[in-house]
Amino acid sequence: MICCGRTCVGLLLLLCLPFQVLSARTVANVADEFTSLSASPIAEYYLDKQGILNLSDVRALPRQDWFQSQSESPFFGYSSDILWVRLPVRNVGSVRQKLLLEVQYPLLDLVEIHIIKNEGVAQEWHLGDAYPFNQRPVDANNFMVPLLLEPGEFVTAYIRIESTSSLGAPIKLRDYDHYFDEQQSIMVGQGLYYGIILVMVLYNLFIYLSVRHVSYLYYIGAAFGCSFYVASVQGIGFQFLWADYPWINTIAIPASLSVFGLMGTLFAISLLNTRVNTPYIHNVFSVLALCFTLVFLLAFVLGPRTSTILVSVVGMPTALIVICCGFYLMHLGVRAARFFVLAWTVLLSSVFVTGLSKFGVLPSTTLIKYSVQVASAVEVILFSFALADRINEERRAKLEAQKNAVSNEKRAREEHKRFLELKFHAAVDDLKVRQNLVQAQAENDAKSRFLATMSHEIRTPLNGVLGMSELMRDTRLDDIQAHYVSTIAQSGKALLGIIDDIMDYAKIAEGNLELKDADVDLDQLCQECIAFFSANAEAKGLELLCSFAPGTPRYIKADPTRLRQVLLNLMANAFKFTDQGHVSLRVSSSAPIRDQSAYHLRFDVVDTGIGIEHKAQRRLFKAFNQADLSVTRQFGGTGLGLSISKKLSELMGGDIGVVSTPGRGSRFWFNIECQPASRDYIQAHELSLTTLHNKKVLLIDTGASLSQIMSEQMREWGMTSLLASNSKQAMEMLRYETRQGHPVEYVILDHKQDALQTVADISRCKEINSPKFVVVTTMESVRRYSMPPCTEHVLCLQKPFAPRMLHQVLLQLSSVSYLPDIERMDAKASLFTDKTVLVVEDNKVNQMVVSGLLRKMGLNLQYAENGQQAVDMMTQAECHFDLVLMDCEMPVLDGYSAASQIRRYEQRKNLPPVPIIALTAHVLREHKEKAIAAGMNEHLSKPVGYETLQRALAGYLGYESLKASNG
Repeated sequence: MICCGRTCVGLLLLLCLPFQVLSARTVANVADEFTSLSASPIAEYYLDKQGILNLSDVRALPRQDWFQSQSESPFFGYSSDILWVRLPVRNVGSVRQKLLLEVQYPLLDLVEIHIIKNEGVAQEWHLGDAYPFNQRPVDANNFMVPLLLEPGEFVTAYIRIESTSSLGAPIKLRDYDHYFDEQQSIMVGQGLYYGIILVMVLYNLFIYLSVRHVSYLYYIGAAFGCSFYVASVQGIGFQFLWADYPWINTIAIPASLSVFGLMGTLFAISLLNTRVNTPYIHNVFSVLALCFTLVFLLAFVLGPRTSTILVSVVGMPTALIVICCGFYLMHLGVRAARFFVLAWTVLLSSVFVTGLSKFGVLPSTTLIKYSVQVASAVEVILFSFALADRINEERRAKLEAQKNAVSNEKRAREEHKRFLELKFHAAVDDLKVRQNLVQAQAENDAKSRFLATMSHEIRTPLNGVLGMSELMRDTRLDDIQAHYVSTIAQSGKALLGIIDDIMDYAKIAEGNLELKDADVDLDQLCQECIAFFSANAEAKGLELLCSFAPGTPRYIKADPTRLRQVLLNLMANAFKFTDQGHVSLRVSSSAPIRDQSAYHLRFDVVDTGIGIEHKAQRRLFKAFNQADLSVTRQFGGTGLGLSISKKLSELMGGDIGVVSTPGRGSRFWFNIECQPASRDYIQAHELSLTTLHNKKVLLIDTGASLSQIMSEQMREWGMTSLLASNSKQAMEMLRYETRQGHPVEYVILDHKQDALQTVADISRCKEINSPKFVVVTTMESVRRYSMPPCTEHVLCLQKPFAPRMLHQVLLQLSSVSYLPDIERMDAKASLFTDKTVLVVEDNKVNQMVVSGLLRKMGLNLQYAENGQQAVDMMTQAECHFDLVLMDCEMPVLDGYSAASQIRRYEQRKNLPPVPIIALTAHVLREHKEKAIAAGMNEHLSKPVGYETLQRALAGYLGYESLKASNG
């Protein structure tokens, strides 16, 4: 900002360039009592525009090409021209003169001085701030050369000046001895100036360390920037600080001015509190600070001339804005603004006075010459006063606030005392709560360990129950025996479901439950769910129905285990509270909410049971809650099923709810978001529809609900359904359709007392084209009535059934071959040949179960009853196993340690690792992680089914599942 005045002065002087003094004297005469002489008005000047003239060329120039200047400090602005100065000097005295020829502008890059005597070059010097300081003949901040003149001697000095800063040539002749006497007082003044700056910096630094107010740092930065600028302009910095590094001269002025501008602006922001007092000006100051920062960085990239002009362009409006803001804040009553305005007024006044002296309006006295330096010292002092006043004002405000705080403290003391008492009691209560929490946590940990242990102990014998029942299915059983075995398996699975519910609730509470998506046949899954409750439905005399709304996708990608778990929970809840009427499962779809490529499925379980009060519905989905305590006493249950179902439905991207009326029944629903199944899976499971298209079906006395469901489904398959309430009406309708030329292809009738007679009557009637029959049976009807013979024209379909079962029966009657579901194939053929599995199991029953399942797959088996035996067998050279099934909890050596020892043995012998699958009753994640950490490849939980075990082994023994197409 200090350079603003100098720039203005330079611009005004540049306008005065054409002015010449034709009649001025052109020789500097030196008499005997000579002390000093301002030689600039005497000297002659020539601007070499092209910069190609040498000394000889310049000396040959005619007189009229030279011009003179009135100013004692002639400057020619920022110009790339070469300035030549010619100064004749004559000793008119009677004594020898020892002189100094001084160029009083230390910022010139190159200064060449040639002394011509008797038409020859007597002396020459190459000076400038582009050269190291030690090359100068005289140790001074300005450019000086010695000049000795004998009495009457005449010499001519030619000075060549080139500079990237302002081009100027203020020249002075001095007496050698008188100059150094004069310099002593000047150096004292300079020392006083820099001493003041240093003292103020140290003083304010000490205050900053005490009060930690950022304004003091800005003040110190501004003071340093200002003093470095003054030192750079006067050449003192080059003389004393960086004499051996002339390149610093190229960045010193723009960099120091940028620092002064940046720190001065930040100081103004902090001192005047512009953020609060003048938000708009605060934003302007922030922009200016950013500009100064940018100029500072550019000073290291751009040339000194461009950088100096750039910092001047930013500095001039900043000075005006700062002082105007100061006056405005004085008007608002900000105390610190008084010193702030006074400091800037002093500085700008000194710049103005210096400019007037350069134009000759004011005499160039020592005070005026150093006025900017004096003003900058005064500014630093006034800034310190302003800062001190600001801090004192803050302290007074703080003291006043402290007084108010003391008075308030007296009033608050009693309240504080009461607060401490309350806090003490609260701390005591909190301690008790923490103690209870620790105790509760310990109890929860104990419960978790107990649940894990009980789950393990129950799953072990349950594995035998379910495994044996699954093996019994492969023996020769009649329908009744098969039903009993199925009931045993279902009961075991129900018990397993209770255990899983308890473990799932624990996982949900810990946030450890994860979904495992797979391709799912919804028809098949719903068939499994309703088949699970078929015995309950017959025992209670309830009608169990399953239906799909038109357009509902059958093949999806979801977690089948969790989806089946929610359905079973809701259906079990429906059967528990329903004694008459029906229970139905319906699946429908709607447009997805989030992912447009996904399916949005809704499942409704409707019953005609006791219903639920509206108030009780709100707490149904909370853990261990039922409608009321009497429900638990009358119907039993853990109260976990609905809570788990809610969490699972939310995990699957949906929600769950209930609509119920007491005495009329309930509708439990939940929805999920899922993706379509893979194309290969759909092709392998989809059944043909072309065979059934445009076929007619007659439904005889199948019940209103079931008839409606079958009719809806058949319409979706492209079939036409007719309804008859009895056999007589059915005969009439069959005759009529035959006469019309549209005979009925299929007849579906309920298995009642006269069902076989109806089939026989229709088959014998010559007026009717012989249709094919589907007899809908139940276990009760089979026991009470004769079982209809299954022929190519008559097939039985047992309730309850999903649409897929009906579809398969109709295709079978149409003599269309279809491939059964892979999941329900009776795999008696050897799936794995020449493979040997080591079964490590200490429980004899579980050994029987696992061996039965593995032999169905055609595997060779060997047994070990504990981990140590398994390690011994695996490390024998003559033993070779393709896979190990490892129980984890065994005597002598557990499965985890055994697996670790086997892996270490394989590493030592550089053997390929044998797959080890953990087969254990543990189900928690920590046990799975422990098994993997021990070196096992996979973790299977007991009880394990044939299909689950087969899929696990297939991944390691090379078996690939069959692929079939029903398209």
